[in-house]
Order: sequence, then C-alpha cells, then structure tokens
Amino acid sequence: MNLNFRSIVIAICLCKVLSYSLNGQTKPVEKQEQLITKNDKSTDWARIILSAAVGYPLSYGDTFLKTYSKKTSHHFNATFFLNPKYIFGYDFNIYKATTDDTTLTGNFDNATICHYYMNMGRQFTIHNFPLSFRSTLGAGWANYRNEFKGVNKLNFKDNGFSMSITGTLQYEFTRFLGIHINAQWIRDFLRIETNQEIQSFFDRANYVFLYAGITFSLR
Repeated sequence: MNLNFRSIVIAICLCKVLSYSLNGQTKPVEKQEQLITKNDKSTDWARIILSAAVGYPLSYGDTFLKTYSKKTSHHFNATFFLNPKYIFGYDFNIYKATTDDTTLTGNFDNATICHYYMNMGRQFTIHNFPLSFRSTLGAGWANYRNEFKGVNKLNFKDNGFSMSITGTLQYEFTRFLGIHINAQWIRDFLRIETNQEIQSFFDRANYVFLYAGITFSLR
C-alpha cells in the first residue's frame, strides 16, 4: 500500500516538473513570435497617400514658353496602392505666368496653366527604413487660359494632350506624416492655330517641375 502511494506521489511530482518545463519553453517561443509579428512591416503599408507641394517650373526648347516669366507652381496628388509595390493616382498642378513679348505670343500678357493627369507606376522601399521612391507615368490634359488685362479685356483658352514622368522621394516622420521632393517632366501637345512659319513654335511645350511638400498616409 505504501509502495503504491509513493508511486502515485512520484508520478504527480514528475508531471508537475514536466509541466513547468514545457511552460518555460513555450513562453520564449510565444514572445519571439510576438516580436517577429511586431517587426514585420509587410502588412503595414499605406493604402492612400495625399500630397501637396510648391515648386518652380523650368521650360526648355524653342517654344513660346521662353517668352514667359513663370511664377510659383502648386502641385496636388492622390496615390492609391494596389499592393505595396504598384500604384495609380491623380495629379494636378497649376501656375501663373506673364509674358514679356506680346509680339510673339499674341494679344495677351497673363496666362494660367493647369495640368490634369491619371498616372500609374511603382514604389520602391528600403526594408525597415522610412524612405521610399515612387516612379510614375501619366497621361492627361493641359489647359492654358490666356488673358489680356488692358483697356479691352480678352480671355481665350488653348488646350491639348499632355504626358508626364514623375519621380518622388518621400521620408516618413510618422506612420501618417512625411515630407517629399519630386521632379516632374511634362510635354504638352497643343492645338494652337497660327501662321505656318511659326507653327512649330506653338505646337508643344516642354517643362521640368521641381517640387517640395508634405504627405499624408492613410493605412
């Protein structure tokens, strides 16, 4: 009887020791799994990025833009993520300009230029570092509103197809707020009718825009 009682006591003690041993092994594994999950950024990517920026337009080539004195440009963008890499979105920019030589541009002295784009591209990120780069190709519309603010005010519009290539470098201070710089190349294909001798001077417009601004990320 005593032998059976001792056997039962020994068995119970062995079960408790084994139980404590298993618990001691399980907790570090659970903590390690929690740490891995916390550090895993694969599910922590922005679904939408909204940005606003100011910059300056630079024109090049033998076009009517060389007669413009350009002013600050404003740029707005909404980017939507299909997954952590591939994106699409909408671009809008606007700037004003004055012309110093109305003999080349016609009877106006002020212009407001707007660009509207739908774009697609890709984002590149650095693992566990809040820096990213986005490259997009856009297609859209350019609108030129020309004004003459003399005694007899005149307003008329020119428009045409436009395409853009944009590169954006973004740094995130928090999961929701960041800053960015970008460079945007633009070519406008206009439909301005004029004398055949100077038609090529008005057929197209070439720009490079340089911007800096803030971003808001929605996850």
